[in-house]
Amino acid sequence: MNGVTVSADDNGLPTRIELSHTALRLGGKQLAAEILRQCHGAAVAGGVRSRQELAALGIDRRTLDAVGLPTAAELAKLQGPASAATMLDKMGITR
Repeated sequence: MNGVTVSADDNGLPTRIELSHTALRLGGKQLAAEILRQCHGAAVAGGVRSRQELAALGIDRRTLDAVGLPTAAELAKLQGPASAATMLDKMGITR
């Protein structure tokens, strides 16, 4: 753990940032990169939720792809399979 915890909305905009003493020793570039990485992950997770909701309403996969909504596989690639699977399960998203 690097001591950086970011809460972000479905668009990836940070709503809360918590930094430990360890995080404060990272340096500006590394700290900024970690905050942006977590914000990007939140945006991808939000897109996956939107994709799931629209698919449940009957929107076909090609249309969802054309709109650019991320897939669960993209989230898994971004976060690593174990952490993405846990997040998807918590969100109630089927793979």
